[in-house]
Amino acid sequence: MLFRSVASFFSRSYDALSQGGSLVFDISTQEKLKEELGDNVFVYEKEEFTLIWQNQYSEKERGVFFFLTMFFREGEYYRKETERQFQRAWSVRELEKALKKAGFHTVKNEGTFDRLIFAAKK
Repeated sequence: MLFRSVASFFSRSYDALSQGGSLVFDISTQEKLKEELGDNVFVYEKEEFTLIWQNQYSEKERGVFFFLTMFFREGEYYRKETERQFQRAWSVRELEKALKKAGFHTVKNEGTFDRLIFAAKK
């Protein structure tokens, strides 16, 4: 299901671009998701809000589940909100294959430890 969503995004992006147009995006590397975010908890406290960010890395799913709990100051009280997210660790090969399948003919990527940057041309 996830790969179909990525392939669909690339296909729709290709269709929306003018000839010669480019799609540029970046993603987190697997190393960042596993080593930096991994099974960690982060807490951010500001005057107007507090964020508790709990992560759980899944080897099986190749990504990180994020569990966010936010408290927003509203006068003397706080309003609590929760959110769940998932970020997948895609390989360069998977993304390049999907971009080419969508029709992009020039695909370049560069990366660092924590980010992969892609540029694909129609």
